[in-house]
Formats: sequence, C-alpha cells, structure tokens
Amino acid sequence: EAVAQIVDQLETDDAVQLIEDLDEADQRAILAEVELEDRIAIQSALSYPEETAGRLMSRDFVAVPEHLTVGDLIDFLREGRDLPDEFYEVFVVDEKHHPVGTCALSWVLRAPRSIPLADVMKRDQTLVPVTLDQEEVGLMFQKYNLISAAVVDENERLVGQMTVDDVVHIISEEAGEDALLMSGAGEGDINEPIREAYSARVRWLVANLGPALIASLIIALFGAAIEQLVALAVLMPIVASIGGNAG
Repeated sequence: EAVAQIVDQLETDDAVQLIEDLDEADQRAILAEVELEDRIAIQSALSYPEETAGRLMSRDFVAVPEHLTVGDLIDFLREGRDLPDEFYEVFVVDEKHHPVGTCALSWVLRAPRSIPLADVMKRDQTLVPVTLDQEEVGLMFQKYNLISAAVVDENERLVGQMTVDDVVHIISEEAGEDALLMSGAGEGDINEPIREAYSARVRWLVANLGPALIASLIIALFGAAIEQLVALAVLMPIVASIGGNAG
C-alpha cells in the first residue's frame, strides 16, 4: 500500500522504473493497490520489451485536434484539466489520433488567437516507434536536437512522448555500457558466480594464449641471435608490454 501511494504520485515512466525490477508477485501486489487508470498505463508499458521507447515513454502529454484555433488552445490550456505538470510542446492529431504536427508553447503565446493551429504548427516532426531501442532514441535526439518527440504505436497512433530529461539518462547509460564492452568487461558483477565469471573470461584468456605461443616460437627461432646480442633479451619484455597495451 505504501509503494502504491508513491506510484500514484509518479509519472508513468518513473513508476515503471520503480517496479519493473521487482518480482512478479510484488508487482501484482503493488498494482492491485494502484488506481485503475495508472494500473492500465503501467501494465501497458511493462508489456513492451525492456530498453525500448514503450518502456521509457511518458503517457502524460497534451494532444489537441487540428481544427482548433490558437485561442481555443490557449483557453484549453488555461482550464488545466488533467494536464501534465510540465510539457514543452502540444501535439496536434487528426481524427484517427495520428500526430500531424507540433506547436511549441512559445509559438502559441505569440500567435494571434484567431489563427488556426494548422497554419502555425510544425508539420515536420520526428516520430519514435514504440518498439525502438533506447540507444536509437538517444541518437535521434542528438541528431535532430530534440526537446521532446511523439511516440507512436504500430498503427501510427500517438501513445506517448519522450522528453530530453529521459534521453539524457539513456545516453549516459548507453555510453557506460559501450565503455565496458570496449574494455571487454561487459556487464560483469564482482559478486557473480565463479562458473559464470569463468565462462565469460576464459575465451579471452585462450585467445590471448595463442598469440603468446606464436611469439614464443618466433623468439625460439632467433635464439642464436639473442645469444650474440644480449640487449635483445632486455628489449623483448618492453616490446611485449607496449604491444599488449596498444592492443
């Protein structure tokens, strides 16, 4: 009940991050205490694969029909019914709930009230598929310098939005994973079982052993030269060490 009260106060994406790593029994117990609307949204998010836009997107956004005027939109926003606490732009949708454009709040405030939204909205927009991997989402935000982006389902219907604060977390997380993979560390844990640690590392040790044996054979072929010039024996560990570090 205590966790459910916290979940009710969070946005959908934050609530999903809170409970997605719990056991299924704990998830069911918490969701049973959550309000129906929030429960449906969280269960829908959990149905998508991990590290996809569907898991990370926020379902709190502002969408209005394209036939409104700027004045109608301002009046709607001032009423403030069921609006998110923070948002950067308004999504404009058609009768099938397909996103057809966006309106930045700065445009809305500066445009005359009588102008239709269709005349001031930005029709070129970047749509994020709900199953897109989070790393691709981060690359899209970097490439197009986005603040927020609409998330669409398989039928191109607007189902959520991704905002830059969520993407900053994604970029940091993916950069850390890439750095670990580049160093060969992967997602290892110091507390992981010995059998798993062995199976993950033994192939690298075997791969390293092969070139080392080849290098030893080459050194053996030049044994006579090393006997005549002892300085070669002194330089060998230096060459091996620098070569290993460079590799």
